[in-house]
Amino acid sequence: MKVTEGNDEEEATQRNLRSQLITLEAELAEIVGTSNPRNNPPHSTPSSSSSVPSNLIYLKKIPVYEWGIKKFSGRGSLIAFLELIDSLRISRGCSESDSFESACDLFESHAWTRWQNNYLKNSFSNWD
Repeated sequence: MKVTEGNDEEEATQRNLRSQLITLEAELAEIVGTSNPRNNPPHSTPSSSSSVPSNLIYLKKIPVYEWGIKKFSGRGSLIAFLELIDSLRISRGCSESDSFESACDLFESHAWTRWQNNYLKNSFSNWD
């Protein structure tokens, strides 16, 4: 199947709408005190090419440690957690590098140990 320009635009719009939906669900979950805003997370990986939508205006960047989220311990879906982090990152005016540099604030227990060991070994330097 040949990809057309219309399909690319449609896919970009769908990604943007999905990101906005996840962000709104995460904010609603924080308000009502729900730890998992999505019962059926999509089966996709966070996009490293996602950017902050240009139509959003941020008054102040909120650091990762102030997000008030439950840290990932290694239980549950890592993909769903990272999608939530990506949405929160966008809604709080943080860049991908901001969230990556503060990743130690996102993990606990075995997940934190695994993150720290790989980070110290320079196994990775960004979310890709």
